[in-house]
Amino acid sequence: MPSRIIREGITTSEPLSFVSFEAETLFYRLIVTADDFGLYDGRPVIVRARCMPLRDVTASQVGEWLRELAEHSLILQYEDEGRPYIAIPKFKQRTRNAAPKYPLPDGWNTNDGQLTGNGQSLASVVGGVVGGVFEDESNGAAPPAAQPPAITLPLNTGAEFPVTPEQVREFTDLYPAVDVLAQLRKMRGWLIANPANRKTKAGILRFVTRWLGQEQDKSGKSGAGTPPTSHPASGKPKGPSESPLEAQLNWIAHMVRSGGMTDEEALAAREKAVAKHRGST
Repeated sequence: MPSRIIREGITTSEPLSFVSFEAETLFYRLIVTADDFGLYDGRPVIVRARCMPLRDVTASQVGEWLRELAEHSLILQYEDEGRPYIAIPKFKQRTRNAAPKYPLPDGWNTNDGQLTGNGQSLASVVGGVVGGVFEDESNGAAPPAAQPPAITLPLNTGAEFPVTPEQVREFTDLYPAVDVLAQLRKMRGWLIANPANRKTKAGILRFVTRWLGQEQDKSGKSGAGTPPTSHPASGKPKGPSESPLEAQLNWIAHMVRSGGMTDEEALAAREKAVAKHRGST
């Protein structure tokens, strides 16, 4: 069952104040059962079975409530190939699916999860849902603009992961000995230089916190622009006797142990390091 957001403004919606209590109840249930584009099967018997399975109501009653909602522009009733469907205007819910489950009204398409046609929203054609059923429009103010990221980090998909100023402030509180923004720049540079080791969207913040945590442990005494290597895998301190290849392999092993690199990423990194070493000898 998908999650839906209903704004407080629904309590003062004039269209809802004009319909019966039963029709209003059905409307709320349609909200949580419609697909991500606000579309739904319009057959009363199906609506009754899926929206009110535990209520002693008939398909005929549901049909009357649907007509009541349509009369006040809370839903749009339409047909496709002889079968009835419902569209909820101004749905504005985040879409998870690439396409709607049900046919669109004639002449309409989807734009960012919204029903549109001829450059207008479906709500503007059928009257809209006044009073902010899905969004609070009571003050007429535009929503605040999204805050630009402090920096972005490249992901393994090629997309950029935004790190917000708020996250930078939080990291600064968590790691007071670290220049967080400077380290984020180093992370970005390292990820650009090592595309095979870039992280997924789900794993990028773990990478960030491990990096910052190791920098916090070092208290800024080492690590100028390279991945943290404060705990070599060999257990011996890095010194003149440690070759560049050994240093790279030790760092890869450390990243695997700390969870900053998967086994597959580590294998690819080892092969690359060994090949580079052989090519230079």
